[in-house]
Amino acid sequence: MDSGGRISSRDGTFLMPLYQNFEYPWIMLHEGSVNLAAAVAGTYVANLTGATNTTAATVGYPLPTQWIDPADYAIAGRTMQVRLIANFQQNAVANAATSVATAGLYPVVPGGATTVWTPTLGTLVTGSTAANTGGAINQDARVMSATFIAPAADSYTLGVVVSVATTAGGRRVNMRLEYRMI
Repeated sequence: MDSGGRISSRDGTFLMPLYQNFEYPWIMLHEGSVNLAAAVAGTYVANLTGATNTTAATVGYPLPTQWIDPADYAIAGRTMQVRLIANFQQNAVANAATSVATAGLYPVVPGGATTVWTPTLGTLVTGSTAANTGGAINQDARVMSATFIAPAADSYTLGVVVSVATTAGGRRVNMRLEYRMI
């Protein structure tokens, strides 16, 4: 490679400039899962145990957070772009056709007493939502958010908002936050 970032062959001819007109690939930044079993309307956060929990029950659950700071990924002349991919997997019992589960990215606000960490969720990051309506028997649906510019430096986690109870059905939501430089 020469000082201009071009790759050359053995005979010295230049084959291509490195990353010129090249779109960087998507890279995993954070991931999490939520299990919803006959879930009532509410917000459910991803956790490391696989248990279903709401934002009102964060005590005792290991809440996976990720510090995201666009400056950590900075490349001159490039912007950090982010997207959320959610895979909604339904069990053998269908959900109500009106049930909507929306995955999203949330800032985590620290809190708690002397020996307990009790975080709360901040406002959903604009553009980070991926929604799925209903949930047919044994359905496996992949939904992707729009791409959005990386949020401000902070700790974040993944969560799912259920707007209408899921009835008796069970659903797992696997979420993956990805980034690339454009």
